[in-house]
Amino acid sequence: MRPSYLGIVVAALGILALLTVVPSFGEDYLVIKNREAEPRGEIPGGKAEPKPLQIAPGAPSSGPMIQEKGPGVTAPPREGPGPVMKKEAPAERGEPLPGEPAAREKAPALEKAPPITRKPVGGPAGGPAAERDTGTFTVNVYKLPDNIKELPDYSALRPEKVLTAEKINMLPAKGEMQPAGIPQDTNGMGLRFMGMFVVSGEGIFRWRVFAKDGVRMHVDDKTLIENDGIHEADSKTGYIHLAQGVHSIIVDSFNASGQPTLQLFVEPPLGQEQIFSIAQGLQGWREPKKPYDVLWGQVYFVPQGKYPKGPDFNRISPIGRVIAPDLSISGGEGFPGLPGRKDMVGLRYEGFF
Repeated sequence: MRPSYLGIVVAALGILALLTVVPSFGEDYLVIKNREAEPRGEIPGGKAEPKPLQIAPGAPSSGPMIQEKGPGVTAPPREGPGPVMKKEAPAERGEPLPGEPAAREKAPALEKAPPITRKPVGGPAGGPAAERDTGTFTVNVYKLPDNIKELPDYSALRPEKVLTAEKINMLPAKGEMQPAGIPQDTNGMGLRFMGMFVVSGEGIFRWRVFAKDGVRMHVDDKTLIENDGIHEADSKTGYIHLAQGVHSIIVDSFNASGQPTLQLFVEPPLGQEQIFSIAQGLQGWREPKKPYDVLWGQVYFVPQGKYPKGPDFNRISPIGRVIAPDLSISGGEGFPGLPGRKDMVGLRYEGFF
């Protein structure tokens, strides 16, 4: 009885050992066989298809983690063409970078400066809002060094005071002093006049600045007149064609010593020269109701020289245009529509009849 009982115990231990080893061996074998020999989509010993694989959320950046669902082990996905999945960097997902604390504070965004805008000039009036900003000069008053000899860059200086004016008319010898409020001590005084004005119609306008010491005039960001340095009071002129609408003007000047002298005149295409009033604006000629009743002329300022056959207008840029009811430029009145200019001028008229 004892030998028989001992044999049964030994046999049972052997079977238990086999059951412990064989499943491990069989599982390894199935994995290898499933990767290399078995066709995809099949499970050894069965016909049922495995459930679809899913990508586990929060997979590490080194590659997607395959999550198994259902019994058995499934093979990794086949390499080859297929849809490309864009990986988002942790910073794009709002997650902390490796090695950083989970609650990483977000850096404050840089605040962009507002874009620089300019008021519309020229063109069809710029709208009612632009016209509301017209009609007054803003006058910045500066204190300059005693040895000033030329115009400084006023945009880089801070004014001592700011005035307003309708005209630029400083002629103390005749009792004219606009703007009002100029300091008693005018030695080393700098002035910058800035404003917007309205032109009704269009045409070529003649501007004249009468000034002692340095002066510079801009219209629509174009330098029209410049007479810098220390000098006695004299005049400089400039011509410009202005379309109907709102235009900008800046006049810079300085007075080295003594009483200041500064006046700004304008002569329209049709009319007489006068002190420029920014509140009144300018009046040009209007387009006629019947264009075929007038002559349309392009105006050219011809460089000095000899022109036996006349100047080649194709090589000269016109400064503007004029209209006239007839072609009559004899006598001393000059060209119709071109104020105050009688020499070195070329005209090319076109019309219908």
